[in-house]
Amino acid sequence: MSETKKEDVAAKKLAAAEALVAAQALLDAAQADENVEEMDDPDEVIDVQEVAEEPELHAKTSVKAVKAAKKEVVVDDLEEINILDMFANEASSSELEAGVHENVRLVSISTEKRHDNNGNPIKKQLYLRFKKYDAEGNDVGEKDISFFLLDPARDSVMSNMMTFILQTREILQIFYEDSEITEKFDPIRAVWADTHKEEFYTYDALKGKVLKKAAQYKAIESAVCTQFEDLLEPMIGFDSSFFRFKLVESTDAKYIELPRYDRFIERVSIERKNSELLK
Repeated sequence: MSETKKEDVAAKKLAAAEALVAAQALLDAAQADENVEEMDDPDEVIDVQEVAEEPELHAKTSVKAVKAAKKEVVVDDLEEINILDMFANEASSSELEAGVHENVRLVSISTEKRHDNNGNPIKKQLYLRFKKYDAEGNDVGEKDISFFLLDPARDSVMSNMMTFILQTREILQIFYEDSEITEKFDPIRAVWADTHKEEFYTYDALKGKVLKKAAQYKAIESAVCTQFEDLLEPMIGFDSSFFRFKLVESTDAKYIELPRYDRFIERVSIERKNSELLK
């Protein structure tokens, strides 16, 4: 199956699941009013596209029909989709603890800005979700990772920016060769075109000769997010490559996070005896 076809299938699966959840909610509301009408054939499978287009109509159908729809849904001319498996993939898992984890996937990326319950902007960016699987392919845990926004007013802004770039680059190395990353992932070019001059990649040179305005840091972190998402969006998901993944406890013992200065991700093809994460 071509990559385009796979993307179409994935999109239709997601639409099917969302439509079915919406239909279930409407059915629950209809039941509360004691106005649920039984279908002539309780084993009939609901057409997801009809549910999406006319949810109010299908809110009058029976709970038996929804249960049948959860077992199998037919979308256009695609093969039957197991909805329960789709829900299992989306279901929330227990959070991964500190340590080195095998069989982990990066399943989602979001660059959207987020707000707290009071509508205040959250000072974080580039939200990633990692999921761990056991030997049978069952989802056994997950971890959401995000990165703090750069604060140009802080003395540590340069160090924080370089850490942000290096950590995102390390994730890219699971899916791309170094030569490809060098060519396609160059966020500093957002503020300075002559990045081929290696002397400008030193800490002092960047700080003294290139990054002189607060807006430049914002431009770079935006470029990190955009380039990272563009490169990885086609590569990630519930069927993507496994890798080995390391998490640590924060210095105040309040959080589980990525190591700031150590390696935290590597390909599973690296034998455990040669693993940098297990040393």
